[in-house]
Amino acid sequence: MLILNHNRKVNRVVFSKNGKEILSCSRDMSIKLCNKKSGKELLVLNHDSGVNGVTFSKDERLILSWSMDYTIRLWDKKSGKELLILKHNGSVRGAIFSKDENEILSWSADKVTVWNKKSSKELLVLKHNHQLVMGAIFSKDEKEILSWSKDQTVRLWDKKNGKELLVLKHDYWVNGAIFSKDEKEILSWSDDSTVRLWNKKSGKNLLILKHNRVVRGAIFSKNEKEILSWSNDNTVRLWNKKSGKELLVLKHNRAVRGAIFSKDENEILSWSYDKTVRLWDKQSGKELLVLKHNDYVVGAKYSKDEKEIIYWTAEGEIKTYKLYRDRKLKKEFYPLKAEVESGCTLTKSGEIRVLTKEEWEEKKRRYEEALEESK
Repeated sequence: MLILNHNRKVNRVVFSKNGKEILSCSRDMSIKLCNKKSGKELLVLNHDSGVNGVTFSKDERLILSWSMDYTIRLWDKKSGKELLILKHNGSVRGAIFSKDENEILSWSADKVTVWNKKSSKELLVLKHNHQLVMGAIFSKDEKEILSWSKDQTVRLWDKKNGKELLVLKHDYWVNGAIFSKDEKEILSWSDDSTVRLWNKKSGKNLLILKHNRVVRGAIFSKNEKEILSWSNDNTVRLWNKKSGKELLVLKHNRAVRGAIFSKDENEILSWSYDKTVRLWDKQSGKELLVLKHNDYVVGAKYSKDEKEIIYWTAEGEIKTYKLYRDRKLKKEFYPLKAEVESGCTLTKSGEIRVLTKEEWEEKKRRYEEALEESK
């Protein structure tokens, strides 16, 4: 089901807490709030250039956005009124609220900035050797800030005085980093094709996991005994954190943009430049579902109840796909299922033809009707 269309690549999608509304942003310079069920647009907000990201405040009365127009903006969700503009000297790559939402942490160009939300005043500026900052996060108590950059480093800072507490070095650009739950360890990943685990106190490198190309992301499992990573080498990999042993390799046909676990961690959802979203059985590595598109998939996630997959694409579409894990489809609908999941059909002459968008939507509708009738 198509929820809504942007005119260009969708960069980020966020759900409201009750799951009834979807907030999205795009390179078409717009932010859209829509009703998930009907697809009705409830609010449209605009920047002066592509919007890189968007999020809700805790009470969902405010919307925070950041853009290629060098600004961070705060909006009233009900009225759409612009409440605040914070200006950087380059495209803003990210922004987050502090826990009490009195401060905003953002990163752009070569610096990380902490702002007072009420006064718009810069409280702290942290710099990375004149190289692009890729991201930043607060520690749980918000006394520290972790940031990473194209200067090949992950850095830990004292938020109060801006003092640099730790520098961790990769061999090329660092694409991301996270804390372990107890914050005694730091997990980072890089263009140097590695995922690395570090002791936060000593800075000692505890583990190196190797892909064959750029690593785009990594996460811990809930019990932190496993690490899931994905790469431009077309794979998603599951690792044993203690031994570094590779437990599972899941293959796409092009670079993988992202991957997540289901809540029970029995499934892995991944998406790629190969224009597909794929669902995998974590234990066996079996491919359970493939959704194909006309352009690459930017992001995907489960709905709150995990009965649907929501995904968004470079061509500006946001779609949902219902999961029927407990349904047994009648054999007569197997060809229809294959067409929906592959995005292709077999012609009378025996040739394989790619379905048009309209054909795929119609077949998907019929397939979902068949599943609804199944028991």
